[in-house]
Amino acid sequence: MLVLGSDWSLQDAKLAVSSIDGSSRLSESFTLERAPKVPASLSVESDEVVRLSFVLKSASGEKLSSSELPHQVLATLTDSVDPRLVEATVIPVKPSTGKASYSLRVDRLPATFTSRTSGQADLNLVVASFGSSKPINLKLATLQLPSKLRVGGGSTLAAVTQRQKNIIKHGFVPHLERFHTFAVPPTEKMPPKIISLAAAVGTVAIPWLILVALLPSITPSLSLRSLTSSTAPLVASLVLLELLALRFWIGAGFTLFKMMPYLLGLGTLTILVGRSALGEMKRVRLGKSA
Repeated sequence: MLVLGSDWSLQDAKLAVSSIDGSSRLSESFTLERAPKVPASLSVESDEVVRLSFVLKSASGEKLSSSELPHQVLATLTDSVDPRLVEATVIPVKPSTGKASYSLRVDRLPATFTSRTSGQADLNLVVASFGSSKPINLKLATLQLPSKLRVGGGSTLAAVTQRQKNIIKHGFVPHLERFHTFAVPPTEKMPPKIISLAAAVGTVAIPWLILVALLPSITPSLSLRSLTSSTAPLVASLVLLELLALRFWIGAGFTLFKMMPYLLGLGTLTILVGRSALGEMKRVRLGKSA
């Protein structure tokens, strides 16, 4: 069916049949006035690809604006015997250039089509819009589908896809189905509350019990009178370091970077006063032992 007086025109339109690896067996150009020069019944194999490419222009050959683009551009495959059996595919058109392309893998035709087809199907290009525009319904070829896509006149599907060929030839098999396994919640792995409570009490109580047990032996040496001008700054700096650690543990905005200047300052002070304090304590201890 040739189309005359349409609101659109086709440029660089080409119908091609090639293998999956890209080698072309047939390539014919066509226009709205001249159909592609192909056999009356174009035989295609299951491992071949039917390709269609064209540039959509206005009737005068000008570039289409966004408002002039057709609402529907389709490639239809209609059974030659039963016109109710139709497989339609939308062909996207680039708004900037009007270029469009379509490819049909013969071995990927839907089973709903191949299992019922008579073996011949008409390939048509349909371009249409809403309103009063004149549509394009251009017959490109009558495809003779491979017999191995059909068994017993189209009663069952027996297409051998490339994947099935690889499975037979190389022993490829599909991956086993995987089932997602959810992780066990941490709450189910935690010990009973009584065990956690006993561990917490032991952690807190054991250091204090050790301190109480050793307190009688260290009490005689503990005396505020033993603090001198050298040892008092050392004790004070150690207390300040403990308070600094407590403040950092409480948190409330007191980050590590905020603590570092105080830690460096108190650490340096502790080293300085500690040297003199320990030196004095050494002299006192040596004097007593002498």
